[in-house]
Amino acid sequence: MARIITYGESRCSTIELYSKETIRSKGAGEHAFARCLGRDSSDKPPHWRLAPGRESVMVRRVMNSLFNILQLRAVPASANLALLALRVWLGLSMLLLHGWAKVVTFSTLASHFPDPFGLGSKTTLILAIFGEVACSALLTVGLFTRLAALGCAAAMATAFFAVHNSQFTGQHGGELAFIYLAGFVALVLAGGGRFSVDATSHGPAGT
Repeated sequence: MARIITYGESRCSTIELYSKETIRSKGAGEHAFARCLGRDSSDKPPHWRLAPGRESVMVRRVMNSLFNILQLRAVPASANLALLALRVWLGLSMLLLHGWAKVVTFSTLASHFPDPFGLGSKTTLILAIFGEVACSALLTVGLFTRLAALGCAAAMATAFFAVHNSQFTGQHGGELAFIYLAGFVALVLAGGGRFSVDATSHGPAGT
């Protein structure tokens, strides 16, 4: 609120942001008084300043606004949408980029597909297709989500630990299989969420 403050023969117009006790303190000279008003004794245009209490309030507000921006508070967070995105992303990627290729080239791969457990190349290939095609399709739509994710996780665990020998890098590195494995394990633990076929009939898994 703007007001006129008189000190001796001087008249100063300012916004009262300082306490009256500060302005009217005993022994304050004209320069000290002008400084309290945010002005210097040469009667230059005023430099408005906030009182210490209001400065701290403004700093807190600025910091809160900054944290809200950095934490994306304006974008609603949804665990169910996250689970939907994770299911569809991993399920379709596994199905289209890995599983379907094995189906198309089945006759070629059946004779020399890696067989880490001694089940035979053809049997191992069929199991891999089951995990990467059937389980991935179920995972994408959210039907028997946790069991489907477990099947996908088993396929990726076999690929990483048995086929790639737990190596992340190199010519036969299994970094991609390990990343897939992490996502499938998360879905085994969390379930398919609200936006899944499981949820429409029995409610979201884990609730």
